[in-house]
Amino acid sequence: MLWVGSTNGLYRFDGKQFELFQSPFGDELLSTNIRSLYAPPSGGLWIGYTFGGLSFLESGRLRNYGGEFAANSGSIDFIIQVFVARFAKEAGKDIRHIGRHTLEQLKNYPWAGNIRELQNVVERAVILCEGDTFVVDESWLKNKPADSPQSHDGLSTLAERELEMIEVTLSECHGRISGPSGAAVKLGIPRQTLESKIRRFGIDKYRQKRSNSR
Repeated sequence: MLWVGSTNGLYRFDGKQFELFQSPFGDELLSTNIRSLYAPPSGGLWIGYTFGGLSFLESGRLRNYGGEFAANSGSIDFIIQVFVARFAKEAGKDIRHIGRHTLEQLKNYPWAGNIRELQNVVERAVILCEGDTFVVDESWLKNKPADSPQSHDGLSTLAERELEMIEVTLSECHGRISGPSGAAVKLGIPRQTLESKIRRFGIDKYRQKRSNSR
């Protein structure tokens, strides 16, 4: 089954027709204006909204996140939200908020597009988190200036984050783009769009296959 997010709601495609999703339990989406979808290997579906917010869909049930989770989903905020919610679920922890100071630190830190580094920091912090508010030990983040030099090949920091996210997802999918377990579905974008981005960034999808076959 293929999930498609749009400005009119969440749709599922069974190979023949599109059907507007409605929870059998009466749960409602935070908004019908959906910007991003992420299907983690552990199952379920993360839903990000254009004007902020995050939901997790599993077995027909929706869990909505507000507060600090409702930050601008068009920037690094959304990536942080997804990682926190994802690792909290995997660790069996009920994290409902992101500390404001922690969020600002993570946003201002010059990751230079390094999604793996951000992912590792968030995962480690979630494991150590004891309450319902996500915080990161300040000593983990060195005090680097936020206005770090532009990244390699002239890419903006945001473009590098997008590039890294695509490479990470392709690696997890062993280079597969289409199909239920393909990178396009996990990223929540059409296959044609992903292929266009792969060409634009010059990503070698075959290298992703080789790196996973070692």
